[in-house]
Amino acid sequence: MYCREPLSRSLITLIELTERLLGTEITIRCLKDAPYRGVLVDPYTHATDVPVIVASTNYLGMLRDFVIARHVVALLLRGAAAERGDLRVLSYDQDSLARGMRQIYLDILKEDSVRGKRIETRKLLQILFELYRYFHEGLAEVPWDVIVNRWLYLHCPKMRQAQIYYLIKESKRDMAKLLEFKETLPHKFFVVSKAIYYTRDLYLAEVLPSIDLQPTKNIPQMRRFENLDLKEMLTNRWTRSSWYKTKLVGDRMVMTLRETFEAERETIKDLNYFKMIYDQGRSITDLWSREMHMGDWFVWNDPSRHEEVLRAGEQMNREALVRIFGSLIVEEEERR
Repeated sequence: MYCREPLSRSLITLIELTERLLGTEITIRCLKDAPYRGVLVDPYTHATDVPVIVASTNYLGMLRDFVIARHVVALLLRGAAAERGDLRVLSYDQDSLARGMRQIYLDILKEDSVRGKRIETRKLLQILFELYRYFHEGLAEVPWDVIVNRWLYLHCPKMRQAQIYYLIKESKRDMAKLLEFKETLPHKFFVVSKAIYYTRDLYLAEVLPSIDLQPTKNIPQMRRFENLDLKEMLTNRWTRSSWYKTKLVGDRMVMTLRETFEAERETIKDLNYFKMIYDQGRSITDLWSREMHMGDWFVWNDPSRHEEVLRAGEQMNREALVRIFGSLIVEEEERR
């Protein structure tokens, strides 16, 4: 390990386990302008030989160690899958992109007809790909956040206080970011997008456990459901609320988490153990995407192939728009 900062014994033990199992040396850097979540650059999904973890200097002590530890566990999972030869990342291809963007367009069209409004064509062409990538980002990250945070709580108890503090702040930040899309997201997708964060918080509130992480306490818009019984929630007053529908979807998604981890047995912390956890992450992602009505929107790609997809994003976006609207309308809007 290369790191100039003092680290806790708990984090050092985790890093030493990771380096031994993966046969590598981890470099850790703390920079002022690093993202709050930190950054992991690993040799399994990036063109590098040495894994590098970057954390923000805005975090100190165990809080900073927890941010680093999240990336160390993610590195372990990717390395275990790569060693087995089946590391894949959630991605998309031209067909799945067109399917997802078309469905978003149809739902926007349906809601516009109900509300008697119409989104300007130019704006519509701009937001479809943006919304699609927003959904992809959520499904590519949040299930793994659950996996990693669950593991750290169970195996790094000295980080728990910092972990709960961090997760509460992250939950509020994620919900604020989601609400920025409220005016452009079709109602159905606004509901399921909230559900993915509701599910994460509700499940982790059970596992950690922490009352402060409960969505009915942590998310202001959901506090109204805290003391309602089922009969009250089934009244028309509540069923009209998108937050109530989010709760229904989220509760179903939490069940998939409980069932996924139900049969888990602790074993020796070898690569096979972490391969099993990696498989759980993929399984949860697939289950959640179906619950969110996005079951055929994404594909599992080799990391190098996903890098190609990201570089070809605008070209793929245009091809998807042509499939949905035809080349004439796309060309006309581009000329304006």
